Amino acid sequence: MELVGKKIAVSHLTVKFGGTVLFDDFSVEFEAGTTTGILAPSGSGKTTLLNEIAEREIAAGRKVSFIFQEPRLIDGISILENVALPLKNEMKSGDAYDKAGKILDKMGLGNKKNERPTKMSGGEKQRVSIARALAFPSETILMDEAFQSLDKETKKRVMDFAKETIERERRTAILVTHDEAEAQELCGKILTLGNHVTKA
Repeated sequence: MELVGKKIAVSHLTVKFGGTVLFDDFSVEFEAGTTTGILAPSGSGKTTLLNEIAEREIAAGRKVSFIFQEPRLIDGISILENVALPLKNEMKSGDAYDKAGKILDKMGLGNKKNERPTKMSGGEKQRVSIARALAFPSETILMDEAFQSLDKETKKRVMDFAKETIERERRTAILVTHDEAEAQELCGKILTLGNHVTKA
């Protein structure tokens, strides 16, 4: 399935937080159907930028998947339900569960589909969050340090699958990270944000 993401443009963004100017008349464009990496240290406003982009994309009527630094799952239901839940508004229930199960298999969690998040490690829960974002038919995927909690071997496998999925479906994706190797692995273009004030 080809979803084909749109170009994302941020124009003249100014953000102040706690007396600190994070963005001063900042403008940037993210190419349609590609993955752009943003290298940024802590406190540079990278999460603020992603939140701003998410708000604008949703306001424009586009579907957005957001992978946070920490897993945000519903503890009272299985991981299969967690991945299938947002899909039920997009397709038949049976198809939603089928798609959720297949992507959990790809994440190496096929034998834990019926377990609840409370029984899983932090890395496993993060893989569920990544699976949910990739399964949802969004035009835009925003990733905030999405892979940092994964061990080296698992990270490679998950990132390879994420890259393959995003490229095949031609989604527009943005990864913010402090890890240059992650950005090089996943992204076709890399931008750098400074410690505080960023001005185009």
